[in-house]
Amino acid sequence: QRRRQMRQNKFPHVLLLTPEEGLALEVQMALKAFGLRKLIVVGTAEELQRQNKEHAFNLILVDTDCLESGAKTELVKKIHSSREQSPPLVVALARIESKTALIELKNHNFASIIIKPVSIGIVEQALSELIERERNQPIDRQALERVHELFLKGATFEAERTLSIWLEKESDSLEGLTLLALQQLKKQEFHRAGATI
Repeated sequence: QRRRQMRQNKFPHVLLLTPEEGLALEVQMALKAFGLRKLIVVGTAEELQRQNKEHAFNLILVDTDCLESGAKTELVKKIHSSREQSPPLVVALARIESKTALIELKNHNFASIIIKPVSIGIVEQALSELIERERNQPIDRQALERVHELFLKGATFEAERTLSIWLEKESDSLEGLTLLALQQLKKQEFHRAGATI
């Protein structure tokens, strides 16, 4: 029950790079547990970069089997540099045939690696662990300033995600609760705002 609550609405907008239709279907089914509203599937790294520049994604999944080794590191760097304020989590999907191959892939700065062949259960488990790990990392004090900037820009989901992580760590944070109440008032959620206040 706790894990189900923890992952609700975490990844509504997801981008997937893969040429494999079967893989795309498994991923789409697994992401329903994370509040998926829109999944865009692309076949090339160039198309992935174009989509990432045009739309805000919470999660980007990369089938690294269709990339050259050097392109893997460059792709992750480009994804992160294109959205400095709220970079998406970038997760690799890959066939791993040796420990050396796994270590090499870990060096490309992916947030997590899901080993193929995948199933709905494997994807759910990996993403749940990623959310848990992210939540347990210390959050810097500048995060609340970024939350405010994101709200002003209209990047509501990313702002609320960062704020919810903050409040899980510091449930009595006056700054965090104030920002939450202001956002709830802006959305005309008066009852929730009153409870927060």
